[in-house]
Amino acid sequence: MTLKAAVYFYLDEQPEQIFSLWGLTDLIGLTVGRRVMPHTVRAACKDYADASGAEFYCVDNAHSRYKYVPGFKIAGALTGRE
Repeated sequence: MTLKAAVYFYLDEQPEQIFSLWGLTDLIGLTVGRRVMPHTVRAACKDYADASGAEFYCVDNAHSRYKYVPGFKIAGALTGRE
């Protein structure tokens, strides 16, 4: 599974929340089975938000905390998997 697909599938199932980018990066790294960088995960989250109509923005820059407000579920459509 690609990093982008892992982020899309994860965000598809999440409710509105505030989370740490570091925690999300660790979770995605475990999902894809390799080390991933936070800026890459953040970019995939922003791409997902743009494509799905969700909101993803920083609420605490010093602690790398982001707010996520879900939009439409799109992971299956964009990655070809369900």
